[in-house]
Amino acid sequence: MKKQEIVIPVRLDAPTFRRYCAFDAFRRRRLWFVPVMAAMVLFTVALAGLLKRIPLGETLSGVLAGLAILIPLMAFGLYCIQIEVQIARSGLKDAPTVYTLALSPEGVRVSNTGEPVTLPWESLWAAFHRRDAVYLYARPERAFILPKKDRTPVDEAWSMISRYMPKERCFEGK
Repeated sequence: MKKQEIVIPVRLDAPTFRRYCAFDAFRRRRLWFVPVMAAMVLFTVALAGLLKRIPLGETLSGVLAGLAILIPLMAFGLYCIQIEVQIARSGLKDAPTVYTLALSPEGVRVSNTGEPVTLPWESLWAAFHRRDAVYLYARPERAFILPKKDRTPVDEAWSMISRYMPKERCFEGK
């Protein structure tokens, strides 16, 4: 019987990396929650001060309302700047081949410039199947992006991932 293996050289461009970062930060880790909650608390206190429910001056209420607007804007702005710096540092504007994944029944072999590393299916943390890519997490802080572009066999890779990884770690369309 022939050994089944899917080899995918991953070319990563800036828009694909931005979509992954947005998914990872806002959908998976929910990093939007803290700045939004801080803004809501500040805005509630400012509104209560303006409605004279608590003893605050109008100036202080205005400052708190301004901070309620400024904190989420600064948090998301700094996040976007950080992503753009990573894109520039990694040279993703030219869509280089960043790594090659070889999926087989034994696991996932990752190779880039160094010695290839094989990760058994049981050691992988999670996999997310999105309409534009598959995100295969080795650990919660380390993911491999398989973008659906050109002729990459990402759908075949997803069927192999969902076959060999534990079902509770495979998430479709999330």
